[in-house]
Amino acid sequence: MTLRLQLSWLANDGQVRADMELIALLDAVAATGKLTEAAQQIGCSYRHAWDRLKSISRATGKPPVVLTRGRGAQLTATGEELRQTWRRLDAACQDQLQALALPYVDRLAQLLERSATRETHLNIAASHSFVLVALANLLPECGGLTVDLHNHGSCRSLEMLARQQCDIAGFHLPLGPLGQRLTPVIGRCLDPRRHRLLELETRAQGFILGANVVLDDVRDLASRRLRFVNRQPGAGSRMILDLLLADAGIAPAWIRGYTDEEHTHTAVGALIASGAAEVGFGVETAARRFNLRFVPVVRERYFLVLPRSDRGRGWLTAIRTTLAATAFRDELARMPAVDIGAAGTLHEDFDLDMLWRQQP
Repeated sequence: MTLRLQLSWLANDGQVRADMELIALLDAVAATGKLTEAAQQIGCSYRHAWDRLKSISRATGKPPVVLTRGRGAQLTATGEELRQTWRRLDAACQDQLQALALPYVDRLAQLLERSATRETHLNIAASHSFVLVALANLLPECGGLTVDLHNHGSCRSLEMLARQQCDIAGFHLPLGPLGQRLTPVIGRCLDPRRHRLLELETRAQGFILGANVVLDDVRDLASRRLRFVNRQPGAGSRMILDLLLADAGIAPAWIRGYTDEEHTHTAVGALIASGAAEVGFGVETAARRFNLRFVPVVRERYFLVLPRSDRGRGWLTAIRTTLAATAFRDELARMPAVDIGAAGTLHEDFDLDMLWRQQP
């Protein structure tokens, strides 16, 4: 089993409680613009979602979300600051929390007698992928597996797999010179003797632009003082951006908003669509979902890393069954800018250079 300790903090003598549910609710409001849809997305009732938001308003005098007739729900500066502060605290604490959890994993596994269900439960840590989200949603129905999917950066996800803190990890790597330069970083936790790779998608990464924003080159981020929204440290998108900035001789401190971070491409797109930021770096699907302009920079491949074990073979069968299912293909047909031509390709024996050299 995997034990994950979650951050939760209280303020004003317990009147303000911030936890994963509240942050997920704020994220969903930012992404959907509707409190009803946001509540459905995180699996709670509208009343419960409203009560959580009201508790913040009562304690601080500042609502985290405003509801406007004809415009739906929008995050306020207070709501945005709450989720950014929580994420930074969570990122700072996670390694220590996981280290605290490790000694108790086996003890809790025995206590909960989970051995009978381990084969049908899958814990995935992965860089954000719209295709992977669709796969995880359909795995219970098509593959017979229940799934916990946690979005982390590529490096963090691979590190969690190496520490046995998840069952499967997901990462992406650019094709060409950028991928060659990132391979030593990504490859530190990949071992062909213990792992196999399952290809999931090929996608484009580039700049996502708000309305009336012009960006001809990465240097424009600094010279035009555009409001940027970044991904978290260790995210593959951020590592690509950092290489582009270094090649252009641009210091991160020159970028307005470089330290403003989001953990998914959806959140990046939602912030730009709302006008809270002018430009971000992410996948084309996020741009198309929010009707934003997209400037492609690099093509990349996305992989799932599975263990070479009996359990790994069982999970592989379930995943491949789901990838071939009509429901999965129908779901992706509604998703813009998705390329799954290589989905399901298994790389039993791989070398790291193959990841960026081989054209899918």
